[in-house]
Amino acid sequence: MKEGKKIIARQQLDKIFIRNGIFYIFSIKELRKQKTIYLRETLFHEINYKYYNIDDLRLLAKRRVPQAVFDYADGAAEDELTKKNNRNAYRKWKLIPDALIDVADIDTETEVLGTKMPYPFALGPTAISYLFHHSGEPAVARAASKRNFPSTLSSIASTNIEDYADASDGSVWYQMYVWKNREISYDFIKRCKEKKYKAIMLTVDVPVGGKRERDLRSGMTVPP
Repeated sequence: MKEGKKIIARQQLDKIFIRNGIFYIFSIKELRKQKTIYLRETLFHEINYKYYNIDDLRLLAKRRVPQAVFDYADGAAEDELTKKNNRNAYRKWKLIPDALIDVADIDTETEVLGTKMPYPFALGPTAISYLFHHSGEPAVARAASKRNFPSTLSSIASTNIEDYADASDGSVWYQMYVWKNREISYDFIKRCKEKKYKAIMLTVDVPVGGKRERDLRSGMTVPP
């Protein structure tokens, strides 16, 4: 890229999204592109198309949000082989139906960490959810508590520990990295205890940040 084009490109990066003190910058060109896609394609599909599974919702998200934001949620590190392997591992599990079995009285209820749940499901953590929807993490907490599912707040959330707990009438968990500054971890644990979080989901598999190539190409970054 020539120097003149670099200057123009820098001048175009003037659309700033701010949430909880975190700045996200997108080019005007990218925003216009997404607006055009929405007006030309997405509006028709949203009015006339029904969404039946997660893959349908993934395609909707791809049309609705800026490319950098979609790639942050959808992408993984390096060649994304671990992501592909994880998906393939889940596909190996099959639900085998039983025929000629009395199903008049079925009980799917279970108990996890003292919380009774109608199904053995819990919602895992997702970083900076306000990037993907204006209601952010509190909407996840509210939806989960209505179904009596536990939900988990990410360490890299755009909602603080207290507000997330206040948004839920049910069980909430907290996902926590082992920070170099242990005082940060101690403070998070203390705040979780005060707001009656039921569990700490300790994450130890990210000693260094992954080489997320989609993010490197788009320029998407998050705080360390």
